[in-house]
Amino acid sequence: MQYKKAVELVADLFRDVQREVTGLPYIVHLVGVSYLVSKITDDEDVIIAALLHDILEDVPSDRYSERQMRDDFGDKVTNIVKTVSHNDAKYGKQESRQRYLDQIKSGSIEACMVSAADLLHNATDVAYIYQNNPEGIKAKFGGKNVELRAWFWHERLNILSDRLGSDNLLIRQLQDKMTELDKVHAEIS
Repeated sequence: MQYKKAVELVADLFRDVQREVTGLPYIVHLVGVSYLVSKITDDEDVIIAALLHDILEDVPSDRYSERQMRDDFGDKVTNIVKTVSHNDAKYGKQESRQRYLDQIKSGSIEACMVSAADLLHNATDVAYIYQNNPEGIKAKFGGKNVELRAWFWHERLNILSDRLGSDNLLIRQLQDKMTELDKVHAEIS
């Protein structure tokens, strides 16, 4: 019942939001991440946190706040979401990414599961889009941000692999996908 409530919440909060480059409704990403997490745990709180993982960084707090999330879904869900959130506006991209890495390094295993699923879903999207629209990816993700993105994704994978273990399903899939993405990064930089 809580999962349904979470789906309804993200459907409302991200109603008019689309994924960059693909133009798909943003909720596709959120549901995709929660689906990936459901493949490695049956803990509903973790699956819900995966569904809500972008709310605290992407939704203004006057629209939906950490306090509301805590009231609606509890401390465990909210703490996971906080761990996998970053704030580019407050810290800038580089510092925000470093803070994120520190958070998952010291955060819960459940937060690492959500982070791994998020990274896998994003990496899969980028690789797929590159195959079908290389110019679109170059325009959106090329240039100076390629190095930062590649560094961040590799550092994140290294931390997640240490935390979750190299035999974790998501980590194995991420390692394969990262090899593919390294080729994409080389071509668009």
